[in-house]
Amino acid sequence: MPNIACLVCGKVFCTQSNVNRHVREVHHQKPKPISYAKDMHRFKCMEMVDNDYCDKSFNKKENLITHLNEEHSKNFEILETVGTNIDEKPKRIDLLTHEDVRNIKNSYNIENANGKRHHNDATSVHLWVQECNNKTTGENPIIFYKPQESEEDGFKKEDFCLLIMNSFQKSMLLKFGKNIIAIDGTHGLNGYDLDLVTLLVIDEFNQGFPVAFLFSNRKDTFIYTFFFDCIRDNVGIIQCKTFMSDMEGAFYIGWEKIMGPAQHTLFCSWHVDRAWQCNLSKIANKEKRANVYQALKILQQKTDEGNFQKCLINFVHFLNGDSDTAEFGKYFRENYCSNFTKLAYCFRNNCGINTNMHLESMHKIIKYFYLEGRVVKRLDKGLNAVMKYLRNRSVSRYIDLNKGKNTKQSRLNFVRHNKALNSTYSLVINGDVYTLEKPPQDSSTIQEPYCVTKLNTPRCCENSCSCCGICRHMFSCSCPDFTNNNVICKHIHYVVLHIKNLNIVSSHTPLVEMNECVKILSQDTSEDRTNSSKVSDVYIQHLLN
Repeated sequence: MPNIACLVCGKVFCTQSNVNRHVREVHHQKPKPISYAKDMHRFKCMEMVDNDYCDKSFNKKENLITHLNEEHSKNFEILETVGTNIDEKPKRIDLLTHEDVRNIKNSYNIENANGKRHHNDATSVHLWVQECNNKTTGENPIIFYKPQESEEDGFKKEDFCLLIMNSFQKSMLLKFGKNIIAIDGTHGLNGYDLDLVTLLVIDEFNQGFPVAFLFSNRKDTFIYTFFFDCIRDNVGIIQCKTFMSDMEGAFYIGWEKIMGPAQHTLFCSWHVDRAWQCNLSKIANKEKRANVYQALKILQQKTDEGNFQKCLINFVHFLNGDSDTAEFGKYFRENYCSNFTKLAYCFRNNCGINTNMHLESMHKIIKYFYLEGRVVKRLDKGLNAVMKYLRNRSVSRYIDLNKGKNTKQSRLNFVRHNKALNSTYSLVINGDVYTLEKPPQDSSTIQEPYCVTKLNTPRCCENSCSCCGICRHMFSCSCPDFTNNNVICKHIHYVVLHIKNLNIVSSHTPLVEMNECVKILSQDTSEDRTNSSKVSDVYIQHLLN
């Protein structure tokens, strides 16, 4: 809100009407044209410094709070401690003032709570890097540092580059890097044109963990290739199964050049959708725009490769055949027809990842929790927030390993388990392949059957169901819920419950239709049932409902 000053006494008001009322009632004058007091601020620091006020003013309450936390709280704690132990014959430390504390902090580069070691940002970052380099090899997280104005092969003089990867991050990359690698960049952690690029893996709890950070002003293939080259020098070659990035392609070009090709290269679904939304403005007709977007989402979510390719050809012909959609058709043809395997769901079956939500979540936590949603202009503060997040995330993982973790994946698996209890399917069995068909509600509706295959794999991960005693790698299913959402779908739960119920009847009973199994189990009316029999009755009741 504007600060409007009274021309008579200089008092500041928020609105013109308040100024006019003040002039009439206090000065008994006719209001004159107002002027904006640009040099005046609404929030003033009233803390005492050496028997005088701090006398600093701010135009926002948040800036005043930051000033109080950074400039006064720690200094006054020191002064309060010293002031309680003054003798009759004072020593030099008893005469400590606010300015003395500030000078000592600047002289000895004592770290503040926000990571600020020097009033100059570049010097502050350089001091932090020096502190890290003075640590032992296993404790130093810096794997490369190039400040501006320094000479380095392949870099320009004005380039800045900082690579961070501590020993725990290295161990996480070696342990989980062979499965999924995700990478993305974000801005807003400093007031310069320096982006934070994060390399991330997915652990056994299906949680993302950052394994390397890059701060740089460059956003090209060279810097990403150099980034991966430094990582290879520290941990060796990482051959991943799935590599997910944005749609620019520079990330994967650098990865493939250093680490080799990945089995699956995927675009983040959110990035694809955002690109479509931005370019749909090429279609002027709103109705056609909505129809094209709906067709795009249907095409993206196809789970059958043959069906997808037929639909893709028809969709491109449809776009090119209409003058209103021809421009968007040209954009789609140039950007996606050669990369369709990176965006369609049918080509990411069992990849274990669909979006970069782990990276998005991490960046939001850093910005809105560690930086409290404020726009940070200093790089040292952004670095401090990133290192705090890394430390707390490492501690959180240690706690999860020792106490166990109720993950989102386990909650989703439990929901699917309950759905299986309330479902009814016609089950046809052929060896280790189970075909589930939903009974049609009327003669005109026929639903697609799903095939569940039992794999010869022991329980090996935390993506499991404690009720069924299985993990996701023990079965596979043809449904999109299993292939795209990285969960144990309700069809697998249904089959496992069927197998358990058969084992209760007899370990030698041949596999039959599910309806026959329920009929056999329902004949048990003995009053002397064991606890295990009572448990099986609960399952039967759910299956019959």
